Amino acid sequence: MKKLLFLSAFLFLLTTVFGQSPWWIGGRLGVNFTTVSGQYNGDSDTKHKWITTPVFGATAIYSVSNLIGISAELNLAKSGALYEYSYTGESRSSEKFTFRERYTTIQIPILARFTFGETWQFFAYGGFYWSYIVGGKYVAKSDNYDDQSGKIKFGDEPDNYEGDDRYLDKDYNRRMDIGLNIGGGVQRQLGPGVLFLDFRFGLGFLDSNKFPEDRDKPDGYKSFNNRSLSLSAGYIFNLGK
Repeated sequence: MKKLLFLSAFLFLLTTVFGQSPWWIGGRLGVNFTTVSGQYNGDSDTKHKWITTPVFGATAIYSVSNLIGISAELNLAKSGALYEYSYTGESRSSEKFTFRERYTTIQIPILARFTFGETWQFFAYGGFYWSYIVGGKYVAKSDNYDDQSGKIKFGDEPDNYEGDDRYLDKDYNRRMDIGLNIGGGVQRQLGPGVLFLDFRFGLGFLDSNKFPEDRDKPDGYKSFNNRSLSLSAGYIFNLGK
């Protein structure tokens, strides 16, 4: 009898707590536009262009009040850039090179969120993110050579390797990034939850290249930092409903 009373009290308490839950959970799906800044040796002839990649993930929002919330996300996204370079040789003939790198990354943003409005609600947010590259691919093209493509891996290249995969030395290439996310959007109640449309800007703080010594940096070098624009739609619902 005591166990039954305890179980009933526990279920009542659980129902009461989640009935007034400040937690919202859901997911998001969208598209990323990414590139990088930076240059070697003051080489301004190399153009960095944007590439389009998908992004999707899960989100959890803790409502401190009707106005303020804290959002945490776990996203799987692509990052990278398209590089273009034209070279004119001694024969005066011009050759165009393009190199596209695309990385698969895990991203964890922690954002302060501010919501206002009635039927149509608007929100704005800002905060920091952490990301880590789990893999990558590249495609290299030129006017006078065959296209080349393969995977991008971090680590030492195997002995006598003759494939097209590129191996990046961990001592000189960084897999992790920390940066800033700012953005906002609009949302509205739809069914049991809330449908939202979200737009954000991402600015990476860490150079993707490492230099064990400052003197190793080429003259005119500018750090390579991630840049991104993201447009996504998502759906969240209250745990108490």
